[in-house]
Amino acid sequence: MEAIGYPACVKPTDEERIGERMAAAAQALRHTKVCICELKRGEVWNGCGTASMPVLIIREGLVGFEHFLSDGRRALTELFIPGDIVDCRRGLRQNQGAIVALADTRISTFDGATFDALRRSDDVLDKAFSDRLREQAHILRDHCVDIGKKTPAERIASFFFELLHRRRRVSQSPDAIAIPLTYAELGDYLALQPETVSRAISRLTIDGIIAIGQGGTFDIEDEVELRRVANGGSPRRRKTDSGFARPMATLQQGA
Repeated sequence: MEAIGYPACVKPTDEERIGERMAAAAQALRHTKVCICELKRGEVWNGCGTASMPVLIIREGLVGFEHFLSDGRRALTELFIPGDIVDCRRGLRQNQGAIVALADTRISTFDGATFDALRRSDDVLDKAFSDRLREQAHILRDHCVDIGKKTPAERIASFFFELLHRRRRVSQSPDAIAIPLTYAELGDYLALQPETVSRAISRLTIDGIIAIGQGGTFDIEDEVELRRVANGGSPRRRKTDSGFARPMATLQQGA
């Protein structure tokens, strides 16, 4: 599946307003350290925990936090979309892993003192950052439940439902979701093998919950059923006049 972008989860008007306030606040601060970086798909930002500008704000694209085990197995523990904040400052524990671009990505990087000063200088920015960090924490907790207890179909349904929830904040046609991840990358995020991801997506397609659209998009055909499966219910097979429903198209795994 081609990396075709990822839905932002902040309204464009809010993004513009916050961006303008960030620029104004940054100009008001002396010795401001801000850098705009562009990463190509697959490129690793290797400054996590040691860079002089360890706070990232995703402007465009999609990045993930990846970990490798000693035998080469990879896990994507978090996904960050436009508007998300990644604070890689070294804490009580050393950061393990790295930030990798899962689509062509543009980020702003800050040194820690500048990021903290921006928050102190503007109540609107501070609230926006706090709200975003709080939402990211909720998503991470939900993700722990997904990979710890749910079946493959339930994990895929949860992933789609979360994207649908975010998409609705900015899209007038929220029932179509663009997925820029390959089966292997989605498997690394959901702790599944690529073949299992393929079977789970096919199951949801056969049961009429999702449909495969053009350009690597998915159409949500039955949101109520999608939510039920995401919350732990098994997909219900649906019959047509000629038997069980069949998918309208075959999804091709991306490069």
